[in-house]
Amino acid sequence: MRCTGKVIGALVAVVFVSAPVLARASAVEPLAPPGGPPAGVGSLTYVKDLDHLAAITSPDSALHLRTVELERKGNIGMGVLMGSAALGALIVVGAATVFTQEECIGASPPLCQSRPNGALAGVGLFTMVAGGLAGLMIMPHRGDLLDIVNEWNARHPEQTLLLDSPHRLH
Repeated sequence: MRCTGKVIGALVAVVFVSAPVLARASAVEPLAPPGGPPAGVGSLTYVKDLDHLAAITSPDSALHLRTVELERKGNIGMGVLMGSAALGALIVVGAATVFTQEECIGASPPLCQSRPNGALAGVGLFTMVAGGLAGLMIMPHRGDLLDIVNEWNARHPEQTLLLDSPHRLH
């Protein structure tokens, strides 16, 4: 144990004594000043959402029309998604309250019990799921935005567009 401690102490001492000598021996070159953007890149603009992309592409009529179409598809898709969720929820609530089924057991004084309409509740759930999926399929995807951004960057190298976040579209 004493030997190991002495060896470690000696190594630490050698490092502390030789470090300043080694540091003085090597010349340090100054860092180069930061350069500007590459020659082919103009100003960079981060695209936040479809509204922002539509505003940016307004000078280019062909791309602006495509962007407005994507924006319209996004609104329709969101409307289908939200509308089907509201309609499906309304159907499920109706199946549990208004359209209940009554079952009676016994002949003389019957014991009657009301229960939710299972078939109608299933229709409501199906409406929510199917409408939600249809709305998601209608909405534009990241690839649609990338097509417009890439075409803009090819046509307008003085103003390069970049998508702000991979998850935000609306």
